[in-house]
Amino acid sequence: ISIILPLLNLVSSLDVNILEELVKSSQFKDALTNSLVVTLFATIISISISYILAYTICRTNIKRRK
Repeated sequence: ISIILPLLNLVSSLDVNILEELVKSSQFKDALTNSLVVTLFATIISISISYILAYTICRTNIKRRK
């Protein structure tokens, strides 16, 4: 509740014109593109590492493995 109510208050007080201007700005588009690229690479790297570790655990004879 202490997180949701301030966020709802913030969102309800925003003006649609200001949001439209923000979304149309080139800085917003650049920031969004950078965020998506970083997220994509971080996801690919973490899935690759977790796949390698899961494969290693599954296919090797590790002591104390049940």
